Amino acid sequence: MSTDLLKKEIQYRASRRGMREIDLLFRAYVTDHLDDLEEDDLNLLRDLLLEYDMHIFDWLTGEAPVPKKYAGGLFENLRKALHQRREGY
Repeated sequence: MSTDLLKKEIQYRASRRGMREIDLLFRAYVTDHLDDLEEDDLNLLRDLLLEYDMHIFDWLTGEAPVPKKYAGGLFENLRKALHQRREGY
């Protein structure tokens, strides 16, 4: 898949989540960072967007351990974005 198509898929999936909180987080993160991500992170983000919202929520809040596949830079950046959003309210 081309990088442009991958970005379009990510934008679509990030804005159409089931859980409002996750929807807002992903939409904001993608708006702010999509063009800065390398192809590996784009693929990882797409895969993450295919996960269930409740799993993602539990990982972000520390209620469940983050799977090894997602642990690291991209997920930590999402977690930081969540905390920044909370502090902004």
